[in-house]
Amino acid sequence: MGLGKRLRTVRERLGMTQKEFANFLNVGIATVQRYEREERAPSGEFLKPLLDKCNVNINWLLTGEG
Repeated sequence: MGLGKRLRTVRERLGMTQKEFANFLNVGIATVQRYEREERAPSGEFLKPLLDKCNVNINWLLTGEG
């Protein structure tokens, strides 16, 4: 499972659509879509609020371990 699929897993466990997730993290929906499709690597500016708001393990998110 790649980073994009792990991001999708986080979003789905929160019960959010891509639009809701984007609004929750103050980014555009296209940004979330690109990250989930692994067309682009998430920026630190995206990851910081994700980790803070969703209590995600950074090691798991980036590597799939942990």
